Amino acid sequence: SAVIPQRDLITERYDEIDWMRFRPRPLPVAVPEQSTESTRPAVPPAETPVVRRIDLSDLQLQAEPRDAGFT
Repeated sequence: SAVIPQRDLITERYDEIDWMRFRPRPLPVAVPEQSTESTRPAVPPAETPVVRRIDLSDLQLQAEPRDAGFT
């Protein structure tokens, strides 16, 4: 068997490498985020504080009879 120089072995291995494996892949989290964002109804930023205030008032109204019953 002929003696192969080390440089030739390195270049042969370099050509055998599947370089597609080392390319960056898109994160799997990015695809569900795009799908959920497209299906969600768009809420204007001006209406979001009003919705939060209504939810807080409903929670307070539900909690008041419970607190009155315990006392």
